[in-house]
Amino acid sequence: MTVALSPVAMRLSELIIVYLAAAAPVGVAYFLRQRTHARHPARLLRATGIALVWPLTLSVSLLPQRRNARRERDADATSANAPNEARVATAAHALVSTLHQTEDLLRDAYAARSTRARQATMDARATIERLVGLALALAETKDAPPPATRELELCRIAGRKGDDLMIAGHCLRRRNLARLHAHHEQARTDMIHALAELLETIEHDLPARPPAAQTFTQLYWLVIRTFAQTIDLLSLLDDQQTVTRVARLLDAACAWARRHDVLHQPRAAAAQIGDLPCLPQTPPSGLTRPMPQPTA
Repeated sequence: MTVALSPVAMRLSELIIVYLAAAAPVGVAYFLRQRTHARHPARLLRATGIALVWPLTLSVSLLPQRRNARRERDADATSANAPNEARVATAAHALVSTLHQTEDLLRDAYAARSTRARQATMDARATIERLVGLALALAETKDAPPPATRELELCRIAGRKGDDLMIAGHCLRRRNLARLHAHHEQARTDMIHALAELLETIEHDLPARPPAAQTFTQLYWLVIRTFAQTIDLLSLLDDQQTVTRVARLLDAACAWARRHDVLHQPRAAAAQIGDLPCLPQTPPSGLTRPMPQPTA
């Protein structure tokens, strides 16, 4: 004799079957993942209990994964906005090496006549190193977390508590950030002044005609390469405003060189310096890099 089930009982039995079917994989996965020394029956009972409450189990296990995924996305976004420190370090090292070459050539070829130019070279090298450090420090302050305990220590000693303590910490960080921006702006200005001083002293204080024509050509190519490498470095730091100012110096240097036929002087030694952006109308072989145009 068969017992007819009501539609509600049939629906309930179907829901129970579906629930247990979904619970089985959760219980098996938990049983296989256990690394305890408990006996087999205890592990089986624990896995059965976990399977019976599988919605709660999945919620608890997926929550940390979602948090980690969100943190990874935030870290990726921050690293994408920040400059690549390895590439910046490589570009800065190349630029500093060019400035060292310029200083050595000034000292060896012109001695006392190049005092001002050598001082401008050293100033440019110092300001570039300072600018890079400040720019990277500013990049790290973007999307910064709330003030750390060490940043709040002074305010806590002063007697601030609760929300007042956090407000004081944010004010302190804002003041330090303003100082960092001020130092960064000053470093940019000092670098532009040093590069302009270097260009001016070389053009006005040093002989560009025979018998020093070839040496002067080699020196001027180094200065032009210094401007080009500075533009590359500033582009990596995403400092378009300063890129425009250096590009104007580069354009002025190339215009002066063409006007005084410096680029047409013999430059067997200058050709060994590398690819350079400022070329005559008929450039020699191996020097085919176009001059970068200043941005608007």
